[in-house]
Amino acid sequence: MRLELPYGRSRLRANLSSNLNVEEISPPQLAPETDAAELVRQALARPLGSPALQEIVHRGERTTIVIPDATRVAGQEVYLPILLDLLNECGVSDRDITVLVACGSHSPPSAGELRLLVGKDVYSRVRVIAHDCQNPDDNVHLGHTERGTPVTLNKAVVKAERLIVTGAVWFHYFAGFGGGPKLINPGCAALETILENHSLTLDPNGLGLHPACRSGNLEDNPVYLDLLDSLKFVTVDFALQTVLDPQRHLVACWSGDLLACHREAVRWLLSRATVSIPARFPLVIASAGGHPHDVNLVQAHKGLLNACRFLEPGGTLIFAAECSGGAGSWGLDRCLQYSSPEELYRQLRREFILNGNTALSLLLHARAYRVILVSNLPREWLARLGLEPASGLEEALRLAFQGTHPERVGLLQDAAHAVPVD
Repeated sequence: MRLELPYGRSRLRANLSSNLNVEEISPPQLAPETDAAELVRQALARPLGSPALQEIVHRGERTTIVIPDATRVAGQEVYLPILLDLLNECGVSDRDITVLVACGSHSPPSAGELRLLVGKDVYSRVRVIAHDCQNPDDNVHLGHTERGTPVTLNKAVVKAERLIVTGAVWFHYFAGFGGGPKLINPGCAALETILENHSLTLDPNGLGLHPACRSGNLEDNPVYLDLLDSLKFVTVDFALQTVLDPQRHLVACWSGDLLACHREAVRWLLSRATVSIPARFPLVIASAGGHPHDVNLVQAHKGLLNACRFLEPGGTLIFAAECSGGAGSWGLDRCLQYSSPEELYRQLRREFILNGNTALSLLLHARAYRVILVSNLPREWLARLGLEPASGLEEALRLAFQGTHPERVGLLQDAAHAVPVD
């Protein structure tokens, strides 16, 4: 059997024995009902819980449109030109419009990357800027949430006369779902805000992550509830939320009130986009799904969590994730100095480190399973996380099959989109 796995912008290839019982697990097909531009126009014509955009904005109003960064594929190349034209029709000129890229704690993109993100036509029409969580001149402190999180947000969000929030909704490994309030916080929040909110992922009752902080769950999720609370400091005038399939086709769209759109997208995903877990496997071979889902370890980790859900206790995972962007977080590097999950957990309870919850999750999963990682990351670096490095797919297969012959093998070509439910 010829095995091919997405890996960055290319593919890995290897041969598998034809005697193996390989069961492929594929994400559901999310076929669009019509073309992407028409989906956006239909959504704008039928806003949820809100007047139409034309009834909200007025001539000359300074308008900020929030979009996600390149780690969140949202279809902005489709909907931004439509939104800009609609704003122009309402009397808002291009010079009154700012597109703010919600980078969260990620490094702000360069001018060339911004142009690529929004498209050259949009880039030439309006002001396009990137949020920088560590630039105090860009951000303004507004207050605290009920849980004590300091809320400091980008001035382009706070000072806008009209604020339009756009982005994609998908499952998120500790906030439950992306999109919605996450586009404001952490998307446009200062580092202190992000750290305090993300510290809520820790289980206060013992080693590990909070049981409510998991993919697909919003109920009693302290991270999500804190994000909701932080919205009281801003007025979101209008929202546009999308869902994209694994091939990056825009397949669903909603406009109107931010939380109403987000709730509808969540319902849509839960009814259409999950995968049932069969009998679990002793061995799973998986890819994060290629670029951008394996651009760095922080992003690839999300697919790794999905893949581990298909393993039986103590099972083996071969995971392909190029990670051309390295760890994806200086915080993850800092966490490597702690030699055990227990030591790291104690440190995070004292002082939370950016992506410390990701490092803790990796350490705990490496303890519960055998994880063989094919990537560009340094071997000694992976070893400190308890992950077994492999130079390629062939070596990973040799390591996995040494002294064993699993009866069943699970195969996930796109672990980022294979979201399991029990």
